[in-house]
Formats: sequence, C-alpha cells, structure tokens
Amino acid sequence: MMRNQFIRENIAVISIFLFFLVVVTFFSISAEAFFSKRNILNLLRQSAPVLIAACAMTFVITTKGIDLSIGSTLAIINALCAVLLQQQWDWTLVFISLLVLGMFLGGIQGYFVAYEGIPAFIVTLAGMSVIRGFALS
Repeated sequence: MMRNQFIRENIAVISIFLFFLVVVTFFSISAEAFFSKRNILNLLRQSAPVLIAACAMTFVITTKGIDLSIGSTLAIINALCAVLLQQQWDWTLVFISLLVLGMFLGGIQGYFVAYEGIPAFIVTLAGMSVIRGFALS
C-alpha cells in the first residue's frame, strides 16, 4: 500500500529516472566510447555550469521565489571571464572578482525584493534586461 502511494506521488521523478536509464543504456550499446574516462570527464565539464546554476536556483525555488536574471548573469560572467583571461589576468583574481560581481548583482536584486517589497518577477525581469545589455555590449 505504501509503495503504491510512493509511486503515485513520485511518478514524474520516476519516469524521468527511467528515461535516463533508457538513454544511458542506448548510448552504452550504440557508442563504444560512451563509458570511457574521457567521455565521462567531458560530460562532467559540460554539465558543471548548469549544475552550479541549478544548485543556486534550488534555494530560490524552495523559498517560492523566481530568478529570471540567472542566464544573463551567467552570460556577463562568462563574457568577462573570457576577456580577462585573454588579457592574461591571473585566473585566481578572475575567479574571485567575478564571484564578487555575481554576488553583487544578486545582492542588488535581493535588496529590491527583500527591502523595497518589489515582486521578484519584476526585479529579476528588469535585472535580466539590464545585465544582458551589458553582456552584449
């Protein structure tokens, strides 16, 4: 009885997990190099930025918030990272300064949501537009 209730309550997650297993099985059979060390490391490298953003967004979503500006923030951070590294900046300085910039951008928007009472949807929509404009310039 408990098992049936668990399945009913979590069917969406279970179906995603089963689809994941089918895809992994398919690629394991069809591509010999799928489970190679090189490919696994490549998959981890490619998914790291998305996983970092997903971890941050988990906190926002669990508090019933929304952040539309995360993509634009990632865009400006990545663009600045490429420019600064190309100009031979030390990577530790680039990392720390862009981490501070990301916290600053989030902090500004958080201030307007928390202390000015503006809905997060409006603040992050405006932030998305402004930050994306800077990223594209």
